[in-house]
Amino acid sequence: MSFPNPDNYARDCDCGTAGANTTPPPASLISQAEEAIRLISISTPLDFTSISSGGFVDLTISLTGAAVNDTVFATCMNTAGRGATDGKLIFEAFVSATDTVTVRAHNPTAGSIDPASYNFRVTVIKG
Repeated sequence: MSFPNPDNYARDCDCGTAGANTTPPPASLISQAEEAIRLISISTPLDFTSISSGGFVDLTISLTGAAVNDTVFATCMNTAGRGATDGKLIFEAFVSATDTVTVRAHNPTAGSIDPASYNFRVTVIKG
């Protein structure tokens, strides 16, 4: 197997060489790249009620600054709640209204589960 000679291809930037591409990116790309990413986070206990087979239960928490369409992560901080027990519950989170995050617990098993109270860290990514 042979590889093509890289000298036969144009380069986007040949830094340090005479005639190098020194055109800066458009201002719109610079402003997008410089936009700061901000995190909003809270730790809170959540105690879901019994969840039927194939069902889900929602709990909401207040998180000032959260906006609909922000990216949200919810992490169960207790080892037991991460799927090792409780029938492998699946947790997800989303901003359901301004300053309100909904954490949803899904039960994909064939039986009902009444999970214990777990501590969660909920983080919203702004920007």
